[in-house]
Amino acid sequence: MVTSSAKPWNWVCILIFLVSCLAGAIAGPIPSSQVKVDSFRYANGRLTGYVYVQNIAYEKKLEIIYSTSSGVWNKPENKISAYFYASVPNSNYELWTFSTRINDEGIAQFYVKLSSGQQAFYDNNNGQNYAVSGVRLPFENPLPASVVAPWQNRTIYQIITDRFAGDNVSDCADMTTYCGGNFQGIIDHLDYIQNLGFDAIWISPVQENRPDGYHGYWATDFYKINRHFGDAAKLKELVSEAHKRSMYVIVDVVANHVGVPAVANDYTGYTLDQPWMYHKPCAIDYTVPQTVENCWILGLPDVDTENEQVVQKLNEIVSWTVKEFGFDGIRLDTVKHVRPDFWFEYVRAAGVWATGEVFSGDAALLASYQPDVPSLLNFPLSFSARNAYGAKASFQTLARDIESFKKTFKSLAEQTTFLDNHDNPRFLSMYPDTSLFWNAVTFTLLVEGIPSVYYGMEHEFSGGVDPLNREPMWTSGYNADSKGYKFIRTLINDVRRKTGQDVQYNVFVTDDLYVFRRGEALVVTNHYGQGVNRSVSVNVGALFQEGRILKDVLSGRQATVQGGRIQVEITNGMPVVYM
Repeated sequence: MVTSSAKPWNWVCILIFLVSCLAGAIAGPIPSSQVKVDSFRYANGRLTGYVYVQNIAYEKKLEIIYSTSSGVWNKPENKISAYFYASVPNSNYELWTFSTRINDEGIAQFYVKLSSGQQAFYDNNNGQNYAVSGVRLPFENPLPASVVAPWQNRTIYQIITDRFAGDNVSDCADMTTYCGGNFQGIIDHLDYIQNLGFDAIWISPVQENRPDGYHGYWATDFYKINRHFGDAAKLKELVSEAHKRSMYVIVDVVANHVGVPAVANDYTGYTLDQPWMYHKPCAIDYTVPQTVENCWILGLPDVDTENEQVVQKLNEIVSWTVKEFGFDGIRLDTVKHVRPDFWFEYVRAAGVWATGEVFSGDAALLASYQPDVPSLLNFPLSFSARNAYGAKASFQTLARDIESFKKTFKSLAEQTTFLDNHDNPRFLSMYPDTSLFWNAVTFTLLVEGIPSVYYGMEHEFSGGVDPLNREPMWTSGYNADSKGYKFIRTLINDVRRKTGQDVQYNVFVTDDLYVFRRGEALVVTNHYGQGVNRSVSVNVGALFQEGRILKDVLSGRQATVQGGRIQVEITNGMPVVYM
């Protein structure tokens, strides 16, 4: 995610301006009927659109029904589910959206159906339906399965390059600017990361940035390396040293925006050096989807990703970056701020696995970007985990959320799971109980998905709102004997790597306990918190043979299966992982 170019004391002023200047705006004229298409677009095989829906009932369903390019209707697979996007201010209407890739039979026309109970309402464009230019697609996925599948066995360690390690670091008293971390610092600590159990690292964007762009999200020249981090030769050395250890390297990439130029509209020295390469300045109103995609997030110049010349240039940049430095994967910043049909060709140009940031708790919104984006940072699961383990919401809610996510995503195993990252306050800043934290970490590392652990979690870092959640790692001393370091290493090396990818959710769920199975491991988590000791009976049914003795890999204590149950001893509110 991007970072504001303003110092912290200017944030409030900027946000007030951005909200107020478009307050009450909507996408188009509010219709008089129950359902009405606002706009749609078909490009690169993806149909995307927005629909006004009257709030006739809480429970309702919106479908887009289409014919193939040869005119065939009523095929079960030719239905697209739309989902809620935003309420329309000062009205009884909502804005819904849909986005999907059309299969290789193409599309010719579509209409919209709104259902609620026994009622049904339609928008068929006054009997004409909505015409779409049908196109047959040569393929559905931007990358072959052989490129994507190996990542499901990887574990990722996320690094803010400037904050991880360096040979001339500062005390980082001013966290809004550079503190001295660099590529050499990462090289020097690759063994630390590998011994922790990780076989992939995710580093900050590497391009030259505007002053104070320590995070990497304010690019200027996409073909130059940020001198604060090192030079091109040192970056290649970093990738090479990681590969010697069989570690993958993911680089963060940004296609949505660049850094603010010193003089408005003067992009001298930028790769995208002409004003026409950017959308006109405007503020984002999150009730208006077009502004989310085309306006300037936090005042940063928004790249015109509708212009084919610009798109071609962006594709060339990402292709060159990956090939020049040998990256194994990319992390896509601000995905929802670019039109959805942009990402298919961008990912294909990169030619490597990609995980995308769609900053939202709406699983349907995230799922709509697939398969164009192979993996998505699983914000919905992260938010649900924080709610259950941190806020101590009933685990019954987490169980229901997971069942919903399983239906919404084609595969949970493809998504990137995380608890902390560089955009959200760290878990421990919101819920300062380390037992709750380690339960949440256990859940995140062992459920389905490709886990990403944010640097410093192994040392219980607790920074708050950005930039406080981007602490200097050198304050930890890179202590490989700490409780957290050993905890994470055990979960990855002794559990995750030895149990495969078969996960059974909701084995045993109460308000205070959440138990699931990963391979031969039984994972018992709780949200009792520090200082709580409990002996609880857990029903495991026929999962384990009667009389089998299970051993907790974290404490060494044993339990015996008797009558389809085990007696679990919880100490200090910590999780238990039986093997």
